[in-house]
Amino acid sequence: MCLHGNCLPLILHLKERCGFMDIACLIILHLKERCSFMDIACLLILHVKKRCSCMDIACLLILHVKERCSFMAIACLLSHYLKEKCLFMDIACLQSLYIKERCSFMDIASLFCLYLKERCGFMDIACLLNLHLKERCDIMDIACLLSLYLKERCGFMDIACLFSLYLKGRCPFMDIACLLSLYLKERCDIMDIVCLLSLYLKER
Repeated sequence: MCLHGNCLPLILHLKERCGFMDIACLIILHLKERCSFMDIACLLILHVKKRCSCMDIACLLILHVKERCSFMAIACLLSHYLKEKCLFMDIACLQSLYIKERCSFMDIASLFCLYLKERCGFMDIACLLNLHLKERCDIMDIACLLSLYLKERCGFMDIACLFSLYLKGRCPFMDIACLLSLYLKERCDIMDIVCLLSLYLKER
């Protein structure tokens, strides 16, 4: 007779027809890492029903145990991974930022949603998120810039340059947006705009 609910892996093996080696791998993690057995069971069910890679689950579980990040946050990321079929490394990168920088999970979710829908470069989003964390600028400003970048297909470095001026000079964001609009429509030199903006900031 089994004790402490340790028969659960065997029950899952018989009912769900999941691989016995997968169960063995998870139970070893349970014993060595001292993570909750219910967490393992939950991940194993996802593995069986959703057919996601067991290695992906193991990677997420390790993050949960070592980094002490919220299990719900991991579940949310895993759900995106399964539904959208995005790269797992992208999710891992976002999760790492979430844990280390302690930024809002909703901020990451919002940027990740844009990444999936618009198919913009992941490094672009990472760059913007990094600015948000270090400079403490408003996430809506970043979203606005990213939207312009995606719709107008202007150079990302141009936006980054203007955004840097916005953060340092604390000039109105609408002024920068107006200048960026002129740059995109009239195709004038970006350095001319920067020069005008610099004069504008000094004369204030």
